[in-house]
Amino acid sequence: MNLKQKVIRRRSILDTIGLVGLLGLVVINAFHFNLLNAYLYYREFFSGFFLVLIARYAMISFFGPKQTEIRVNHLLFYLLLFPLLLYIWSFIDFNVSLYGVDELGRVSAHINDVSLSLYVLRNALLYLPMVVYIYLRGLNLDEIRIIAFVVSIVVPFSIMSYMQSVSIYGQDLTLGMIGELGGQGIAYNSYVPYLTFGVLCAIYLLYSQVHPIGEMILIVCISYAVIFIFLSTSRQSTLFVLISFIAFVLITGKGLIDYKKWFISGAALVAIFILFDHFTDGYVLADKIIDRYSGVDDFLDSGSRGNKVLDGLSMLSPFELLIGAGLTSVIVSGPHNDYVRWTQRVGVPLMIFGFYPFFFAFKHGFRLARLNSESNTLFLFITLAVGYTLFHSLFGYPREDANQAVVSYLGLALWFGAYSEGLLNLNRQEK
Repeated sequence: MNLKQKVIRRRSILDTIGLVGLLGLVVINAFHFNLLNAYLYYREFFSGFFLVLIARYAMISFFGPKQTEIRVNHLLFYLLLFPLLLYIWSFIDFNVSLYGVDELGRVSAHINDVSLSLYVLRNALLYLPMVVYIYLRGLNLDEIRIIAFVVSIVVPFSIMSYMQSVSIYGQDLTLGMIGELGGQGIAYNSYVPYLTFGVLCAIYLLYSQVHPIGEMILIVCISYAVIFIFLSTSRQSTLFVLISFIAFVLITGKGLIDYKKWFISGAALVAIFILFDHFTDGYVLADKIIDRYSGVDDFLDSGSRGNKVLDGLSMLSPFELLIGAGLTSVIVSGPHNDYVRWTQRVGVPLMIFGFYPFFFAFKHGFRLARLNSESNTLFLFITLAVGYTLFHSLFGYPREDANQAVVSYLGLALWFGAYSEGLLNLNRQEK
């Protein structure tokens, strides 16, 4: 791909408003579970907000004093084409329910008689305006770090609010109680994976140029989030955090002589152990936690999920593997694997098409990180930010989950924003 560096320009007031709007969406979404009975449609509001900003760019492009051509990156074209293909697929829906009719009533208490096809299309379209806007606007290095910082620091507050919203035995949860209950009552397959994106952002910032006070704040945020993730018994989330941490330790910087990198890593680990001992003091960890983390075999054991994947594929005939069993053939739950669920809906070719932008961006980011071994912090972060969706899609449905969907598309938006700004040029290195 020929990446041309964009001329750096001063941000306008509307550019600043757009960035503030993006940060507002990230912050509000962190407390989604508190908004179900207050303002459920805040995501549609922000979609409209970004559409207005996109229209503003189009107006300037076509009617401004210096008319400019808006070029649609081929990856963005595929991303936008996918919902259109889904709309075409909705006309050949066979009204088949692979997991039972009763399941369809559990989609949402708020959609009432809304078409299930429309519900799926809405999920596919909801965050595309955000991605398109970021592509048109671009993101410089400072703006990427601001976004990462906000995502990081909101995580512990989200966790505290979440624990207050989950009542077990008539009591608000604490970290110690979660450990004693073995993660009982925690949405370890949806909410907990969402938190790992914030941990990734914090790890990225710790390996970038951050003020010492900022480093201390980030270490506390990471420690609190990692303890919650660990006690929730979400192995996929724990594994993603480990992969992110190991990747930054081994791949970034100038090798093993980067003493600051090792000092920060050690400080974070010490903080985690100290806070873990503090929060779990007086509590007895459940056997479930001990069993899940007692060894590599137990940690990686996911036989039941593997069976669900195989069962999900076995439900399809050879013809259905090609075109799917229908857009609404599976809405809630299912195979606990987004690749399989989309295969069930639309078949293998269109499933691959839908994930293609994420695969391409991940491959391109990884190539940049590998070729720029001495200064690849940004490239590695963007690679893992896009990889967040690819990884968690092995275990759930991050692009449609209420909390995960924002950061799933945010990872792709960061890639497009950096690309548009010229930061992904192979000849340019982060300083």
